[in-house]
Amino acid sequence: MTETVRVPAAADDLAAQVSWAQSILKFFREKPLGAAGLVIVLAYIITAIFADYIAPLDPLDVDYDLFNAKPSLDHLLGTDDIGRDLLSRLIYGARTAMLVGFVSSLVGATLGLFIGVASAYFGGIIDLITQRVVDVFISFPLIILALAIVTIVPDVEADMFLPEYLHWLWPDIFGTTLPVIVAITIPMIPRCARVVRASALALREMPYVDAARALGFSHLRIISRHMVPNVMAPYLIMLTAFMGQAVLLEASLSYLALGVQEPTPAWGLMLRGSAEQYFRSAPHAAIVPGLAITMSVFAFNVFGDSLRDVLDPRLRV
Repeated sequence: MTETVRVPAAADDLAAQVSWAQSILKFFREKPLGAAGLVIVLAYIITAIFADYIAPLDPLDVDYDLFNAKPSLDHLLGTDDIGRDLLSRLIYGARTAMLVGFVSSLVGATLGLFIGVASAYFGGIIDLITQRVVDVFISFPLIILALAIVTIVPDVEADMFLPEYLHWLWPDIFGTTLPVIVAITIPMIPRCARVVRASALALREMPYVDAARALGFSHLRIISRHMVPNVMAPYLIMLTAFMGQAVLLEASLSYLALGVQEPTPAWGLMLRGSAEQYFRSAPHAAIVPGLAITMSVFAFNVFGDSLRDVLDPRLRV
């Protein structure tokens, strides 16, 4: 009689951790550009989380005697047109960009994921109507649709929808970001839905989906348990791609005075302020936020491209 040897759960956990570590090391070795993008993204996230401790000065402090001051020991990146420290505003601007980028991308991509899978699963008239609505939204450029939406969404403060003990999730300084998040989220939903639907169409005819139907499982269970997990690769790729677009859209809306409002620190607002009027006399006011936006979009894009190469089996060598 053969005895079955059971491996302890701790050993399974250790093996899983080793496998994860090996996968990460392999990613860094084979995709150095994507790894560099990931490092930059993590640096932005850490900066956003610990902005209160990293920023040397209060980003809202005004000193009219330091009008467009050049970089110095007191102000490492200089000041803007009303004497606010650019380094501190840049650091707090990372919090605005990451908050808007992550929330809008996560919500938009997730809603698009379920809409795309449901459209492919049900097919017929539901799929037809859903795809025609998707076509209408996709026909508008992202920035045009975002501009239209942001003008009709009212400002909402944290007090209106969060209990007091959860206000740290949405600091008062970011009370004007909700319209921007909604304006960026809605255009991203149909784009993710279209990509996910293309992958889900093949899954609808798989034997395990037919078996789940034969066993009498509900539509919700089949979609959530059997189809959604198998389209996670395109979902993750779209999610990372959307984050770079969201950061750029937030900066664009803020630059056009339709996004985050003063005195909230935001990279787009920094470009819109002294950067336009005093570019010749104080070029650092435009260069600093411009570089921050460029590096963040670059980091998200190269990381997303590398993630696509890893997760898409058709692109594996």
